[in-house]
Amino acid sequence: MPDRVTFQPVEVAVAGQTDGRLVFVDGKLVAVLVKLDGSHDDLAGRWYAEAAFNSLERMSEHTFADLPAAVEWIASRHRAKH
Repeated sequence: MPDRVTFQPVEVAVAGQTDGRLVFVDGKLVAVLVKLDGSHDDLAGRWYAEAAFNSLERMSEHTFADLPAAVEWIASRHRAKH
């Protein structure tokens, strides 16, 4: 059965960014994403992992153009570890 990745909108209190998503895989919290603001120049508008857990701990090395791109990466990493 494929992993189910879901999001819950949340405000995140980090330097300038407030638009965030809690990320769940099969109902378990695996990451907190924030949408980068204009202070991040070329990365503005991309999604960054402010926190990641277990099999996604290296997620903070990546940014994602949109949430579907994050889902693809999360699902592939999570499956590779399980």
